[in-house]
Amino acid sequence: MITRRGAGIISVSVAVFFLAATTRVGWVHLADAVLWGVVLLSLAVPWISMPGLRIERTVIRKNSSNGLGPIEGEELPVTLSLQNRWWLPRFLVSVSYPVTVAGVESENRSIFFWTWPRRTGNADEPLKLERRGQHSLGDALIEITGPCGMFRRRRRVSMKHGVLVYPSWKPMSRLGLLESLSGEQEGRRKSRTGMDASGTRAYVAGDPYRSIHWRNSARSGKLAVREFDSWNDHAVAFAIDTVNIIGEGPESSLDYSARIAASSARVIEREGGTVSVLTGAGESPEFMAWSGLMEHLARLEPEEPGTGSLAQHISGVQPGKRLMAFLSANSGQEAAAVSAAARRGIACVAVMFNGSESDDLSATGESNAVATLQQAGVPVVQYGSGEFDRVVAEIETGVASTGTVLNGRDQVQRTEREMAA
Repeated sequence: MITRRGAGIISVSVAVFFLAATTRVGWVHLADAVLWGVVLLSLAVPWISMPGLRIERTVIRKNSSNGLGPIEGEELPVTLSLQNRWWLPRFLVSVSYPVTVAGVESENRSIFFWTWPRRTGNADEPLKLERRGQHSLGDALIEITGPCGMFRRRRRVSMKHGVLVYPSWKPMSRLGLLESLSGEQEGRRKSRTGMDASGTRAYVAGDPYRSIHWRNSARSGKLAVREFDSWNDHAVAFAIDTVNIIGEGPESSLDYSARIAASSARVIEREGGTVSVLTGAGESPEFMAWSGLMEHLARLEPEEPGTGSLAQHISGVQPGKRLMAFLSANSGQEAAAVSAAARRGIACVAVMFNGSESDDLSATGESNAVATLQQAGVPVVQYGSGEFDRVVAEIETGVASTGTVLNGRDQVQRTEREMAA
């Protein structure tokens, strides 16, 4: 394939050829010969260099600290190996491949090689994982350019790699925001698993063997198992608005919702609870293992309006579950559904994402959604730009950064007093 530079040099060579034929000057003939020699060399090099090349790509899906796989923000080790099986050295070899995230091509990576005869050249190029989701590494394209870049030859090598990137998360010791709804003592329930042992009871079918209290069993002559105090023995549902999204890419409300949900679910799993995810498309299965939930959160994608009704699915949450909603200022119907669920006796909390000046959001809509939730006694944590650590800390402790306890009814009373003042 000829390049623009090659077309230009050939045009100059043709002009010099006619000039030499007309003038018959010696140095012009010499220049003409040199130009045509360069053209022929540039044409031959790509064709004789491509055969005998073999490319391999190695992707190390290393386990990160969470024991699952790569999380956003990490680097994924990627190694390209170019094998030269001929006796000719290879120069000016470029290998490129596209990287697609969530169905959208994000970048095209390009690496340059040179190898000695019958040798293999390696290049370690880690891939920065900017966001969660499915990452696809496409076919490799080998390109060899002749001297002066006049001609090039390409060959596509079929190779595909897929890597699922999990959302990042922050370790939490507890979910004080949910605990504060009923109080520490009132919220305690007996559980088969947990952190704090509260006593023993008779063994029943289905109890795990690791919970057997052997000393009491030997004393009574009957099997006895430990009981634990667990505030979240019932399931917790995460309602995530995947339609009314603020921001884009890794800075969107959807991605931050996935990170906060992943952090909260770690605590719920440790205490023996189950978690499900509500979106407009419906409700996910109940996850007992954190790994299953993390995979579901990693695959969450924005939904088009009309895909389903998140508000309707929130209305279907049954008593006995606790609800954590992730909403934005445009989530008016969803906020009303959460408020209705709270009035039906379901313990609800909400994280409200505030829009920046560049977002097409109404401050009135945002305040209305927050007021609707607070009037129903729903504690609301408001998320501003770059406040991930603060929001996680408030969910963990149940206390706002100002030192006040996050309680829905107290919040709305303070708001009314501030407006009156």
